[in-house]
Amino acid sequence: SFVQITTGSSLPAGVNPPQITGISPTSVLVKWIQPLQPNGQIEIYVIQFPVPRIEVKNTTVLSCVVDSLTAFTQYS
Repeated sequence: SFVQITTGSSLPAGVNPPQITGISPTSVLVKWIQPLQPNGQIEIYVIQFPVPRIEVKNTTVLSCVVDSLTAFTQYS
């Protein structure tokens, strides 16, 4: 008898760095594209500066405004 199984998803591959544009001294616009190889269904995007940490659960949205940043602070 033949049995078919499917393994679970894995971390995506081909993730490009986001595009970040300053829109005020305390906020930025973060844009990204979907990974080249999602390796399953994308469930969430995470933006981490390390603080704030933002979870984008609507995976059809490919941008987010991050505000409440500290002016004249370098984030990476």
